[in-house]
Amino acid sequence: MKRQAYLQAAAALCTEGIYTTKRERIPWEQGQSGPLDVKRSQVWEQPFTGFGKLQVADRLAFSAAALVFSQLDRKDHSRIGISMGSAFGSLSTDIRYMESVASGFPRPAYFSATLPSSAVAEVAIRFKLKGPNRVVVGGRAPGFWALDCALSALASKKATGMLVLSVNGTDREDLESALVPPDKSTEPHSWAWLLTADRIDSGLNMRLAVDGDFASDVPAGTEESYFVEMIAAAAQRQDFSRNLNAQGFAGSISLQKDS
Repeated sequence: MKRQAYLQAAAALCTEGIYTTKRERIPWEQGQSGPLDVKRSQVWEQPFTGFGKLQVADRLAFSAAALVFSQLDRKDHSRIGISMGSAFGSLSTDIRYMESVASGFPRPAYFSATLPSSAVAEVAIRFKLKGPNRVVVGGRAPGFWALDCALSALASKKATGMLVLSVNGTDREDLESALVPPDKSTEPHSWAWLLTADRIDSGLNMRLAVDGDFASDVPAGTEESYFVEMIAAAAQRQDFSRNLNAQGFAGSISLQKDS
């Protein structure tokens, strides 16, 4: 089944740097090794005193969302929803909370962020998004599943726009945890797309088309590479098309300039 939407803005934080559809790549600063070191000033111009205290998944999700909304002029986001895929959910926060419980002093600050949806809540509150929310955790390509949920929400007119988020991140000390399966990619990254059902005045208005159904066997790292490639293509206003058989979809995904 072929479904379409308009891509209005996108951003990604990965090992190579920060990508947006306004500027293709911004390298990390000296002393930064990747997304886990992102600073508020690199993603959001407005003050946010609590940024450094956000748990890792929440910080990565907020950073990608902030980069997306900073590219748009429109201020009314009330009918925009969120669909987020997360490889590890709130794993690092869960571990920190379990450690605090074991020490005899449970930390309420950790407990409040032990649900994967805490990242969605942070983004929704900060940017005043009131549309439907979806969270997909686990699997080899949670971002693809989040994209599928977003396209379904747009097709059913439950929202006029959907922010699609994908977050892959744990604290550095948790990368070797026995709770992380050996076949999981632990390379931290986050990406975000804003999709709408119709054209808008201040967006890219590039046509996104997804054709086919999901497959289950997705090689680790495939999802990140495809979406970063698409963001780079959108930054240059270039068409993009990939056959994704056995790569997350049994079908294809494409991005085209709207004529």
